[in-house]
Amino acid sequence: MKLLGAEVDVAMGIGSAPDYPTSQERVADLVLLLPMTTRTSIGDIIEIANVRFKVIGISPSYDGVGKLARYVVEATLWA
Repeated sequence: MKLLGAEVDVAMGIGSAPDYPTSQERVADLVLLLPMTTRTSIGDIIEIANVRFKVIGISPSYDGVGKLARYVVEATLWA
């Protein structure tokens, strides 16, 4: 996944972030960066462009001074 005009794959940066979950037990089909106001839980269903995903992991992500910046949400395809 790349942002328009970006040279670097965004997913590579997310996966190498120090606060990204490193559990080998889960295999995410989708990783979202959601705002701090997000109210989601493991097991919730998220629908994007008529495709449904089940949340399998949520991790807080902090900025450079240790303040909560966003949530990293991992999800798998859901039929």
